[in-house]
Amino acid sequence: MIFNNKEINKTHDITELIENCKEIDIDFDNIYSFNASELTDYAVNLKYPPSSKIISLEDEKTAISIAKQVESFVMERIKNK
Repeated sequence: MIFNNKEINKTHDITELIENCKEIDIDFDNIYSFNASELTDYAVNLKYPPSSKIISLEDEKTAISIAKQVESFVMERIKNK
């Protein structure tokens, strides 16, 4: 959004961020296919105390994979602008 001179509301809600990006580029809807909305839990619930939740190595690897897919998608969109 910053790349397109749009103001960003402070949020950790990935779904809200995707929806805001879709206002600029409808192709951001594709990010849902990566299960990107699952990353919200990692951005908030695991980051701030009192979090007693422990994630498995498998869940960690999945989250990293999703984040990398999102990053690649976003960087590709920027490159093609």
